[in-house]
Amino acid sequence: MSRSRELKQHILQLQDIRMILNSMKNLAYMETGKLARFLSVQNRVVKHIDTVASDFLAFHAYPELLVDKPEHVYLLIGSERGFCGDFNETLLAEMESDQHAEIIAVGRKLCLRLEQYSLSARLIDGPNVAEDVPETISQLINTVGEIQKRQEGLRLTVLYHDSETNKIIMRQLLPPFQHPGPDRTSHTHPPVLNMDPEIFLAELIDHYLFAVLHEIFYTSLMAENHSRLQHMDGAVQHLDKQNEMLKRKAQTFRQEEITEEIEVILLTAESLY
Repeated sequence: MSRSRELKQHILQLQDIRMILNSMKNLAYMETGKLARFLSVQNRVVKHIDTVASDFLAFHAYPELLVDKPEHVYLLIGSERGFCGDFNETLLAEMESDQHAEIIAVGRKLCLRLEQYSLSARLIDGPNVAEDVPETISQLINTVGEIQKRQEGLRLTVLYHDSETNKIIMRQLLPPFQHPGPDRTSHTHPPVLNMDPEIFLAELIDHYLFAVLHEIFYTSLMAENHSRLQHMDGAVQHLDKQNEMLKRKAQTFRQEEITEEIEVILLTAESLY
């Protein structure tokens, strides 16, 4: 087979790869649009619960922790799939070094990176699309529940990518509502409750954790798709450049082959005389 024909076959293979990457890009675009709608609703829900908690805690003391030094657990939310650049590497680089902390890792690609760093962790399959988030959260709740069986006190810190700033967010989930709330000096009366304050706070925490986990996973999944789009854009541009270079080479080789064929014809014609 001539070199020009070999290059043409290679060009066809690159074109097939480009079509696959474009399909993946289109799927990622569709997913980001869907996640944007989910996040808009979820952000409002979390903000409302946060406001309710601030109003409540302005007049009711937060219950004291049962243990002085609760066990510290890091929740790392990485990617389930590849083609997203250094998404998982930057996440591991931001993790604080704590020899006594336990790690819960979400996402198969992140789990592979943890093995390379020789870090032990509880592994959970991550979501591929927004519809997978509830199942992932269910697995996470079961995993946290197993850890809480050993020790009632637990400090859970989550690390994930922010889709707007493209930076790593470190956020404490347990115990919740530890950040200082806004100034409530204008509130002269406590909120009216129809149940015991401790029961109200316990149920509010359940609603908060359910809502904030959805918000965090949607945010991370959005950031993952943004990273995937950026990574595949670079790959497509590289393929286009390589494709153009191979086309020029194939053209050059074909011209050389035509020249050689003409020379052979001329030599054959001369030998006949």
